[in-house]
Parts: sequence; C-alpha cells; structure tokens
Amino acid sequence: MRPLHCTAALALVALPVAAGLGLAAGTARASDRDDPVADARRVRPPQTIEITAAIATFDFVDVNAPGITAGDYFVQTNTLTVDGQSQGTDLLRCTASGDMEHPGICDVVMTLEGGTITAAGELPKFEPIDGLPFALAITGGTGAYAGAAGEASVIERAGGYEATLVVTRQR
Repeated sequence: MRPLHCTAALALVALPVAAGLGLAAGTARASDRDDPVADARRVRPPQTIEITAAIATFDFVDVNAPGITAGDYFVQTNTLTVDGQSQGTDLLRCTASGDMEHPGICDVVMTLEGGTITAAGELPKFEPIDGLPFALAITGGTGAYAGAAGEASVIERAGGYEATLVVTRQR
C-alpha cells in the first residue's frame, strides 16, 4: 500500500494534467457512464495481496504403487491471513506427474472476504520443500474478484506458505 502522502502527491500531479486535457475528453466519455458494457471493459489497476497460509488439514492419496508415482495427489486446506487479519481459507489439490523429484500440478481456490480467487500451475517438486519458490497463474474469481487474472508468487514454508498475489481484473 502506498503511504498517504504519496497518494496525495500523485493526486496533485494528476489534477493539472487532467485539467489540461480539457472537458471535451470527459464529454466524449459521458455516454460510457450509463453503458454497462463500456464499464466492464475498463481495466482496474493491479491489486497486490500478501497472504500467509497455515496448514489446517492435509491428506495424501496414493492411487498407484506404494510411494509417490504419477497420479497420486494431496488435498490441503489452509487458514489465510492477510495484513495480519484472518481473512479466509483455501483448498488446494496437487497431483504428482512422477516421483517426488518431479513436478506436480496444483489447483487452488482461495475464499477471501468479498469473493474467491482461483489459481493453477506447476509445483516444481511434488515433495514440499521449505523455502521453495514457485508461481501460479490466477485463473479467475468471484464476487469482488470476478474476472481476476494475474500471478501468485509462492514460497513454501514448513507449516504452509507465503504468497504475493498481483491481481488484475477485467472488470
């Protein structure tokens, strides 16, 4: 988040620039104000969300031969903290593509205040490793996060993970 004085400085710089563009530009867009399609096309600036996750449940399912083999998976739920406040939960499922040294494919649904965010991508190694960084694509959302896209930068921790989500929205 920007400190208040930076936001105020940006507003003071932006105001004369906007005024210099004249009222014609504002008038040209006046019809868009009542047009829900035009409103939906406006792209919001990216939103950064810092999340800390603590494991609530973990279940491993061994579907083939003993040990980790392609097709085995785990399901994990986490309690999510955003800005020091408990803000929701998530559910993730990761499927092995080989043994524990091979990557896994993960799908995540995060339930936060105001809506959900979904993400998917490759886990570099199926076996969790403390400090391992990886990225997931933000694939969508609901509620306040409807139309979400972007990237989640994740670092595995012994008791969960830390993630920085840079969320862009189409509407």
